[in-house]
Amino acid sequence: MPRTFRSSRVSGCIALLAATVGVVSGCSTLRVDPQHIMDPAWPVEGRDALRSNTVPDQVNPPLQLHWRFNAQAGFGFVSPLVLGDAVLVATRKGEVHAIDMKSGKRVGRDEFGDAIEGTPAYVDGLLVVPVAWGGRAVRANDLLTGDRLWRTGDIPVGSGLAVWDDFVLAGDVEGYVRAWRLLDGEEAWSVQLDERAGIYSTPVLIGDTLVVANDRGRVTALDPSDGSFVWSADAGAPVQVSLAATEDMVFAATTRGSIRAFDARSGGLRWTYDLTNGEEGGYTADQGGLSAREGSFAPPQKYLTAPAVGARDVVFGASDGTVRSLDIKDGSLNWKADASAAVSAPPVITAETVYVGTMGALLMGFDRNDGSLIWNTELDGRIKSAFALRGSRLIVLSEPRYVYVYEPDSGEDETEGE
Repeated sequence: MPRTFRSSRVSGCIALLAATVGVVSGCSTLRVDPQHIMDPAWPVEGRDALRSNTVPDQVNPPLQLHWRFNAQAGFGFVSPLVLGDAVLVATRKGEVHAIDMKSGKRVGRDEFGDAIEGTPAYVDGLLVVPVAWGGRAVRANDLLTGDRLWRTGDIPVGSGLAVWDDFVLAGDVEGYVRAWRLLDGEEAWSVQLDERAGIYSTPVLIGDTLVVANDRGRVTALDPSDGSFVWSADAGAPVQVSLAATEDMVFAATTRGSIRAFDARSGGLRWTYDLTNGEEGGYTADQGGLSAREGSFAPPQKYLTAPAVGARDVVFGASDGTVRSLDIKDGSLNWKADASAAVSAPPVITAETVYVGTMGALLMGFDRNDGSLIWNTELDGRIKSAFALRGSRLIVLSEPRYVYVYEPDSGEDETEGE
């Protein structure tokens, strides 16, 4: 259903002027045929506002390479977007490429000026892009007309974006959470959560609640309509990767090897799973085990990926080269599997298979039920960015500059995009 702000847009390459934002003029070449984007399969990081990184489809290994595209620059910890038959990929060169899903050929490109570290968001023909450096931190393009609509903000945004109603929301490196109008980029509200802590974790939206985490480990829920406070909780260590959620729980992964699950309505701790001093274990909030793990010592840094969250499991990778699956109800360990190298990108869960990429350049598929390795292949470089899926096709970003699309093996030859 069309959104209310859509009707006020003007077609053609006309500048949108607003006193509170930068003046933008001219057309970009990032114009995508409407038929390409009629069915957005992966419009935001993690597939949906809960950042679940989970699909109900089965993507059966072994997989074969369908095509490879040279993006001519590296990637941050971003996710591709999949809009119908178009794959959109942002780079650290400040470019966004639109690639045809079937052929692997580029169908559009635009420059946003500076490095893009957070994942853009798509909504109703608009692409909104966070920029990590420079004077304009959030920018919007109309993908249907090619118009550069607006740019706003002056504090870099290094995380992904959330879309609620007719607003785009984000945290910035100075600890502010802000809401801008999708129509014209005008700032609707801003709240600084902590003046000494930046926000590098992509927030989640649980209905009408926005949940944000900062790099001091503070997890905060806000009302997205006005930024008013709902609840706050402590993750125990910095959170620098995206949050994930269900309708009733929020999951935060820290830089010191713990996953904490909070109640989405109250912020109360449901359970925690820790990797400290070579030990690991899960604790529910009433077991009294948390204080023993959080004594006077500072646990060593062990970086975790953002979790992928299914109906029954929470799956994440870690810098120790292990992938773990936890029971979503109590955080108990289902299984753990050796990935042979550090894992920095969130896994993606399909019906029966968990896919993981490693800093050792391996793309791996594990059985979702027991963690056994089913399939793997070596790419040209490290995999540290999030995945995306459309149906049975898996989109992977790899250093130094390549976009891959894999699909279940059909015996056909691969192609090279450009």
